[in-house]
Amino acid sequence: MKLEKNYNNYEPEQEYLLSQMDGYLNEINRYVKNVGEYSGIYMSTIEQYNVSVSIYVLIKNALNSLEAENIRWDYRERNLEKNLEGKLITGDPFQLIDANRKILEFLCHYRKNNRLDIETVIGDDSVEILFGITIDQIKRRELHRISRIFSKKTFVSSLVEQELVPISIAKQSIEQNHGKICFEQSGDQLSISYRLMLAEEKKKPEAEPEIEKAFSDAAYHVVLISALPQQIELIEEYLIYENYDVKTFSSASEALRYIEGTRDINIVIAGDMFGEMDALSVCMEIRKEYALEQLPILMISHEKQRVLKMEPFLYVNDIIYEPFEYITLMQKLHSLIILQESAKESMLSRLDFLQAQMDPHFIFNTISTIMPLCMEEPEEAYRLLGYFSEYLRGSLYHKGLNTTILLEQELELIHAYLNIQEVRFSHMIRYILVNEVDETVKILPLIVEPIVENSVKHGRITGKELLIRMEIRREGNGIRFIIEDNGKGMSEEKVQAVLQDNSEEISNGSYSIGLMNLRKRLQIYYQSVLRIESSEGEGTKISFTIPSDSVR
Repeated sequence: MKLEKNYNNYEPEQEYLLSQMDGYLNEINRYVKNVGEYSGIYMSTIEQYNVSVSIYVLIKNALNSLEAENIRWDYRERNLEKNLEGKLITGDPFQLIDANRKILEFLCHYRKNNRLDIETVIGDDSVEILFGITIDQIKRRELHRISRIFSKKTFVSSLVEQELVPISIAKQSIEQNHGKICFEQSGDQLSISYRLMLAEEKKKPEAEPEIEKAFSDAAYHVVLISALPQQIELIEEYLIYENYDVKTFSSASEALRYIEGTRDINIVIAGDMFGEMDALSVCMEIRKEYALEQLPILMISHEKQRVLKMEPFLYVNDIIYEPFEYITLMQKLHSLIILQESAKESMLSRLDFLQAQMDPHFIFNTISTIMPLCMEEPEEAYRLLGYFSEYLRGSLYHKGLNTTILLEQELELIHAYLNIQEVRFSHMIRYILVNEVDETVKILPLIVEPIVENSVKHGRITGKELLIRMEIRREGNGIRFIIEDNGKGMSEEKVQAVLQDNSEEISNGSYSIGLMNLRKRLQIYYQSVLRIESSEGEGTKISFTIPSDSVR
């Protein structure tokens, strides 16, 4: 329910009544929000999902989920991950993430500022987590009352204030997972702490030295995303003697950042995730950048929750059901590797053929430009023939699209192309190059030229000078290329057609296939993403990054 707050057309008395109604509606909305959770407090039995899970993952997921709703804490995380490394508890991760979230929501209502202290105490068989804040003095007396009744057994069943719903749910969840929660208020400091029993730690046997070497030099690279230690342990145990290098993440957001910035990933295994994103959501994010055949995904599902809908198969290549055996996992991984390699070989052959074709219109137009100049301006014709010769040599006589050339050669090709077009279009084209990279680094041929060509062919506006700016710079562990112009720009539909390889748009000839071929080449050779920012009438900006280790 929502009441519009535009009271300009009402009398003062009506405005007052409407504002009062707005306040009541907000109050009702808060009550409605708590109805489902509040009713859960009185449930006699709750089906729990008991697994071993990292306590750090629980806390981090709770903090991230609050940040997603713009509830931010300036928390001090001193050695939090280090202190909790390898510390597992057995319980329901969904309940415990929610319990951490509810504690933080409750503290948010009473805080004086955004500062949050998180402390950890690790015992022999338990872990204690403490959240501390400086309280709002106005609410100090109210906290004294809550502190007195919090430890009573009747606290949950007798509560009536909606502000106490979050902490009541947290208290019940912690206790249902065999833990203990405490509430302490002293002066202007409030702390809520809870203690949970640690799960029994299982030590992984040390691999032999030759196994470690083989593991680091593995031919195939797998990203495993899972918050379940036993799931991670099982898959790593299955693959430790195979030719796979497994990179494990318990955080979905960290995994997605790694996938975006890493080359040569062969398979993603999507296991159980809690809190910030579920497995299907992660797969959907990956598919925004990679097609099914470019980066295969194997999803882990539970036998009792066997997938019957088609939706997951739009984003994943295969599903493996728990419990699964070694041979089942290996068969599925091998099949996905074969799929990826076959698709890559097929795509490379097709791209080499398409990209190597020179635009015949450019040849004829260039000759048509040079011919009249031979009589009228022979020196200009001579200069243009020189650029044309350079362009032909650069675009036709390299050793193939998968053989690297010097950056200098790619820039010379662009220089020749733009000088030809500048004369052809009556000096209405200008370009600026800002290069901070050594021109002797090696790159694949024709990875910048198609972008420049696209700007000239589809960006020119009659009567307006076309300005093309190219920037090449070092950025992190890669080299970043940025090409932007002030031309016609593209609609969002055209941008998406380029990024999603829309065959209908290609057949209509609404723009060059060069950008689509370039996007695929960048993904296959460099595992890099082509980014396009464009608005109609305002120009286009295209950028991508290639890893530094690929240009040495």
